[in-house]
Amino acid sequence: MENIFQNENHVLNRENPRIVRRHENADDVLHGLCGDRYQITQIIEEVLNRVGLNVGFMNQPHFVSDFSQVVQMAEVPRGAKNLKITTKFAGEVGESTTEHVACYLVEIGNLANDENLKMKFFPSSLTKNPFTWLSNLRPNSITTWNQLETAFHAQFYRGEMNIAVTDLVALKREDGETIDDYLIHFKNARSRCYVTLPENEIVKIATMGLGFYMRRKLLNVHIPNLAHLAKKVRQTELMKKEKEKHRTEQRSKSKQFTRKEKVAYVTMESS
Repeated sequence: MENIFQNENHVLNRENPRIVRRHENADDVLHGLCGDRYQITQIIEEVLNRVGLNVGFMNQPHFVSDFSQVVQMAEVPRGAKNLKITTKFAGEVGESTTEHVACYLVEIGNLANDENLKMKFFPSSLTKNPFTWLSNLRPNSITTWNQLETAFHAQFYRGEMNIAVTDLVALKREDGETIDDYLIHFKNARSRCYVTLPENEIVKIATMGLGFYMRRKLLNVHIPNLAHLAKKVRQTELMKKEKEKHRTEQRSKSKQFTRKEKVAYVTMESS
């Protein structure tokens, strides 16, 4: 009797399953398939593996991609540079799913024009919980890029943390914070502002976050953009340090020359 899983060369045979004929009893056929090497449990495991439940092989789980075979076999065109994904999404607070997808598509360049390659390399842009989530999706459940992106947003989208103009105005430069760090903080907040403002207004708002001394120094100075603002602040701070150093040196010198010597007076009485 032909074994459902083995041919004459003792090779696993999934293409030619054992068919139960009309004159045969299904229980008898199943009983005949239960030899020393192929028990019922192995048959059940094979069936479960076919539907993606990943059992068998001595009960050791194995990875089955959630992408189709076509996506898995997609190859990068000849002459293309080795792709290394540096953009990583960890699903942490403050991370944007839309921003991540945009950065990922920019990073893979022309490969984004191929839907299969775009899907194939997307797991490389995930880490920690997001990567685990994608790895545990049902096998062959993702067939298009739109389906993959929709599932990604549905799982990790928390709502974009937009801020108002009043939030920008409330930003202040901390004590000891460099102008560069302050402007990085300011620009990050500005990128989430849902109101479009002209550059000169942005400069005014950023200047309002500086200390009183700096605001006074920049009061009548024309500053066209944030880069120019940073330059002016650095120059002003450098001049302030030089003035303070000069004053300290002058005080030190003046103390040396104005130092008075003690004089003793003696009163003489006439005899």
